[in-house]
Amino acid sequence: MARIPTNRRWLRDQDRPNEADGTRPDFIARNKIVIAAAVIGGIIILNILNQHEDKDDPLPISPSAPSANPQASSRKIAKGLFGFRSAMAWSPDSQYVALGTYINDGKKQGKVLVFDIRTGKNVLTYQSHTNGIKAVGWSPDGKRIAAGTVEGTVQVIDVATGQQVLTYTGKNGALSSVYQLAWSPDGKYLAESSGGSVQLRDPDTGEMISTIVDDAADQLAWSPDGKYLGIAVSHEVQIWDISTGQKTQTLGGDYGSGHIFAWSPDGKRIAYPREFGVVQVWDVATGKVRVTHGKNDPVRRGPVDKLDWSPDGKYIASAGIEIWDANTGDHITTYDSSGVNRILWSPDGKHIIGAGDDETLEMWDAPK
Repeated sequence: MARIPTNRRWLRDQDRPNEADGTRPDFIARNKIVIAAAVIGGIIILNILNQHEDKDDPLPISPSAPSANPQASSRKIAKGLFGFRSAMAWSPDSQYVALGTYINDGKKQGKVLVFDIRTGKNVLTYQSHTNGIKAVGWSPDGKRIAAGTVEGTVQVIDVATGQQVLTYTGKNGALSSVYQLAWSPDGKYLAESSGGSVQLRDPDTGEMISTIVDDAADQLAWSPDGKYLGIAVSHEVQIWDISTGQKTQTLGGDYGSGHIFAWSPDGKRIAYPREFGVVQVWDVATGKVRVTHGKNDPVRRGPVDKLDWSPDGKYIASAGIEIWDANTGDHITTYDSSGVNRILWSPDGKHIIGAGDDETLEMWDAPK
């Protein structure tokens, strides 16, 4: 992955290198620290201090004592993130999280913020000069971040420099926001949902390669091998073969939530929510339900609005936040996560991050 920039334009005064000895700031010098050590060290909270010269710059405050139950404990990675809702993405090395802010006030304050989860510091801020960011995606090589804007553009950012290296307009331009972005696992394609359709783009040039479906997608996700693109649309999940441009499978339908799903790490199954807190695991090849999570569960009666699968394939997480055994459907544990409406499992499998309407980014230790 590309190194997060350490040049002074991205650093606050207290983070800058020492002028006398040229030493690097602490958050760079400690980049070898194991993530678990940061969790044991307690909760690191960032806040926006109005007296600071940059009122939009989140700042860290003192960590509090660790919880007696580390598996269920959480850390507030950042709070007071004005305009942050749920646009977020992990870096491939699980060390950073990118967030997008959406502030529809006409002042064009939409930003992409990058946080180091080990220290809680905001290490990169990109001004999009738009009213908001609706989607973010980190490239598989870690060198670029793509941001979909309210104004219908996609802006690609170089992580090492913090500079925009490409911008292009979605299908209908400013008439339609870019709601979803997904890099293919090999980095050759960038799938986007805008203008009531799903397109494939060349992330190096922005050139449109093909239109997959003429319908607005609620979620896009590539199969782990990059051969198929899953599209959540109209209360179902459609599976499309990229090499042929043909739809090969349709899952869900009926009373399914329709707007979210998650691939298993082996690409053979898809988790899909039904009504009343139920999550079903579907076999992609046969289109049959293999496991049902939350069946006859008297506790969970509300809708499941976010899902993710652990990288080792053992667990499924649903907001907010319940952990299930992916193979048996057994309920493992429930985390205290009031208000969380978006969750993502880290690529290394160690953590789960959650976002909610309270403009807070929170992180939990994942089950082992």
